[in-house]
Amino acid sequence: MDSSSVGSIAGSGVRAVKWMFMLGAALVSSCLGDQVVWATPVACSSLTTIGDWAGLTQGCANPDVILTLINSTLPKTTGLAAASILRPPLAPVNVVALNFGASLAPGTYSIEYDIQVTTVDTAFGSVGGDTDASVVLLGLGTTNMIMSVFDSQGNLVAGSLTSANGAPMSPGELPAGLTFLDVRETFIVPAGSILVDAANAFAQMSIPPIADSFSIADSIPVADSILATVVAGPGSLILLGIGLVGVGLMRRKKAA
Repeated sequence: MDSSSVGSIAGSGVRAVKWMFMLGAALVSSCLGDQVVWATPVACSSLTTIGDWAGLTQGCANPDVILTLINSTLPKTTGLAAASILRPPLAPVNVVALNFGASLAPGTYSIEYDIQVTTVDTAFGSVGGDTDASVVLLGLGTTNMIMSVFDSQGNLVAGSLTSANGAPMSPGELPAGLTFLDVRETFIVPAGSILVDAANAFAQMSIPPIADSFSIADSIPVADSILATVVAGPGSLILLGIGLVGVGLMRRKKAA
């Protein structure tokens, strides 16, 4: 059995344990008459690091989505910002940004998390992302972020999305009607290179989730092409992510 198979089995096991815990909490809370309190995740805005996120069995919530960390080999001190950016009259873009501090040591890292839509009549439309990479010594390898996205049944819906040495990935269009995504990312940092930040954007569409697959581009007016602009320019997501993480770190320092 290769390492990818072992990682996949381990991730599935962690996810199963978390889902069983959530189900058990719901059953217990119904007996105690306090189900709403038990079933409400904390706000993602209250988290500042991967370590904060890892300690939550129910994940964290933004106004439009719930994000649950499945597993991660990144340092727990990695800065985290997860926010829903409103785009009236369109549905939100959900940004997940990571800040690795001064640098991320050479090596290969991974993270897996679930993101689920909680608003009515919306579904995911596209996914895009980018990294901020500083190559200290040229010619020693490529700093990469490789992303694969799966649906709730484990089917691959967007694969091999790559940001190499800070060159943003092209936005990946998702099948219509998806309200749940399982996101798996690998970060490769060769010797002599530095990976500073990473940010991903998951654009929602204001359309009822349906089973039939069709082109998202054919389902929205030309005026709504701002969607492509928002997701196709993920370089700006890094700036947004740095700002979001920076605000969180400043808030944590003041609290200390």
